[in-house]
Amino acid sequence: MAYFDHSSFLMWSVLNPLYWLGFLDLIETGDKPIKLERVYFKSQIWRKCLRLDTDPDLKPHIVQ
Repeated sequence: MAYFDHSSFLMWSVLNPLYWLGFLDLIETGDKPIKLERVYFKSQIWRKCLRLDTDPDLKPHIVQ
């Protein structure tokens, strides 16, 4: 149960506001709410406006 509390807090308090502001992009997969998966990733606005100390260390993970 604690997992859902933490993941819900992260989604509604951090990820969704960044998505609404345009700093993150979102891809949703799955056909039912219980199987719905959300993948957030940095948008072009993030890359142009924000610089983090860890940016050089974090390379995009590309799956083909």
